[in-house]
Amino acid sequence: MNNQIHLSALIKQLNTSIEKQLDKQLESHQTGYTSAQVQVIAYLFEHQDKVIYQKDLEHVMNLSRPTINGIVKRLIAKGAVKLIPNPNDRRSKQLILSDTTKEEAQKHQKEFENDIRTIEKKLTAGLSTNEVKKFKYYLNHCLNNIK
Repeated sequence: MNNQIHLSALIKQLNTSIEKQLDKQLESHQTGYTSAQVQVIAYLFEHQDKVIYQKDLEHVMNLSRPTINGIVKRLIAKGAVKLIPNPNDRRSKQLILSDTTKEEAQKHQKEFENDIRTIEKKLTAGLSTNEVKKFKYYLNHCLNNIK
């Protein structure tokens, strides 16, 4: 067997490392949320003008229904989001942020963006601007190939 690590394993390791870094930074801000939960909150915050259903998050975040259900369930338990049943389809539920969560997201938005920038700077240290652009291009290309 070849001793080289497969590309998919490297990408998984990279993703895990990024999530750990983000979780560590979130912990330092004492948010009480995981990186996955913050991604959902950030998406809902940035799309407040749209009706977002739980199933939409599956496509946007490219996660399975059970994973999204678990994240949403924990956010509901924390009082961060509310589910509003669709009057035309009871199985479909709209997600909205609680007023408190909206205020907190607004208040901490710059901190979160700085955390992301810090992680990305660490990730791309030693790469030129052009190499970073190419890296993003290749990652997007690979994602599109997999879909």
